[in-house]
Amino acid sequence: MFWSRLLSPLGQATCLYYSLQSIIGEGEEFRKFLEEESVIQDSDDATTLKLTEARVQFTNVLLSYFPGSPVLQGINLDFQNGLHAIVGSSGCGKTSVLQLISRHYDPSQGSISIDGVDIRTVTLKSLRNNIATVTKVTA
Repeated sequence: MFWSRLLSPLGQATCLYYSLQSIIGEGEEFRKFLEEESVIQDSDDATTLKLTEARVQFTNVLLSYFPGSPVLQGINLDFQNGLHAIVGSSGCGKTSVLQLISRHYDPSQGSISIDGVDIRTVTLKSLRNNIATVTKVTA
């Protein structure tokens, strides 16, 4: 009886430890992704992003990695201030949306703005310094 009482919490602690290690590893991968050199560069007149409401809007966004092959098409999103989640099955476009918000890619058509400012007009550093994600939550 003593051993079963001892082993159950130890098993739970082990599961928690491995979950935390997984989350830390994924967070590190995402940090590297955000710091990765991009083909997108700041424009000569880029300004620093100053958040007021943290409202992110996608207006008729189309993304094609290759000409004539849209990955996302006609995307209209409005994330008003607060915390939001992008969830869905594998391959539905979650990563592509994050890559667009962080300007690892620019939309082929349409625009993305934060607080009414087109993200193509702000510095990459100020933009990416205002992005935070949780890549995976396990129970």
